[in-house]
Amino acid sequence: MIKNRGLKSCVIFFALLLFWSCASMPQPEEMKAQAAGYQLPKLPDEGKAIVYVVRPSTDYGFAILHVYIDNKEPASEIGNTKGGQYISFNITPGVHTILSKGENWSEINVSAKAGDIIFIKQETAMPILHGARNKLVSLQDYEGKYYLKTLSLNTVTYGNQYYGSKESVTQSAAPAIPKGGVASVAATVGASGAPAMSSENQNILGITVGPTDGVRGVRILTVAPGSACSNVLKPGDKIFVFDLMDPNGTRVGGAKVNANNFQEEAAKIQPGMTVQFLLDPRIFQTVNCTIPASVSNPAAGPAQSARPDIFIGTVTGGNFAKGFGFSNINIKLEVTDDKGFKDVFFVRSDSKVYDAGGNQIDYEKAHGTKGKKIEIEYFTITDATGGDPSRSDFAFEIGKKGARVLRLLE
Repeated sequence: MIKNRGLKSCVIFFALLLFWSCASMPQPEEMKAQAAGYQLPKLPDEGKAIVYVVRPSTDYGFAILHVYIDNKEPASEIGNTKGGQYISFNITPGVHTILSKGENWSEINVSAKAGDIIFIKQETAMPILHGARNKLVSLQDYEGKYYLKTLSLNTVTYGNQYYGSKESVTQSAAPAIPKGGVASVAATVGASGAPAMSSENQNILGITVGPTDGVRGVRILTVAPGSACSNVLKPGDKIFVFDLMDPNGTRVGGAKVNANNFQEEAAKIQPGMTVQFLLDPRIFQTVNCTIPASVSNPAAGPAQSARPDIFIGTVTGGNFAKGFGFSNINIKLEVTDDKGFKDVFFVRSDSKVYDAGGNQIDYEKAHGTKGKKIEIEYFTITDATGGDPSRSDFAFEIGKKGARVLRLLE
């Protein structure tokens, strides 16, 4: 028996709250009936699956929940939601991790086949300090449609509705480059799906750019000596956002950019404007440069290597990458090129590794290459075998870069 009146009141209050919460949730039959015949706003693109992230609750509705794919890096953010909104995006077939960031991180794994429609719900809870806590929950088809029909699309996305591998970004939406056009990915695609850079890939900024390893931003490849921004931009920098100010300091434009929209957005930069670049969203690193009133497009720097599936650099980090079974070992290498750009590659048991003399060595010896210059011929991993067909526990590597051939150059 509860003797304390205050405690008794609290128990009754929370019991009623639980009852009201349960009572407000429709039964599956009702949800199925209301979802029947509902036409989705968008179906998967050919060869892709589509993910709908829905946020039906308006509790803590103004708190933004950020949605990421496969990792927590800024370049992997695909969009965000507020209460009563949803976002959708295509993914390549395979295993992916969907992450949601509010006051806490939540994540859920999905296994997608071409043509799949996947529904995920963001559930919100009271924050400890600020924003909103959140949890990702997988939904049945009828549940997803039931919620989706009442929600509005959050149109604040990051310009690219594809994710899963570099191929899915560059092949599906690489814009053509007009004569004398501004920076973009090239009009042709290499055998591996990575973009080949054009000598016409230039603009009023005097830079050439390529895609990052995520869906956001562009990576600077070259900066022309005559560029108005050569004192603040360098090869290897990543541009995620730029703002445009007129000579009076008034903002007159700007955009979040990626390899698909950079050409269009950079065309809006005019002589006399000041451009503020956001280079690193994590620490809000910004730099400014002013375009002279009499500027013309400076000559672009040299084009990138004609072999887009080759990466040359120095091993700057790495570790063993073990699957759940621990009977097969892959090597994860961080490699930094001469321009400061870092990329990650997985050396597997099906990789061919050669020493500086051209002799083939055991793939596991790639773990001892830190500080050495190497050349990697890479591919996009599409299986979970880790190079051993009897294994199936390296799903986290799907969509990452695998080393087909690794050569030590010194």
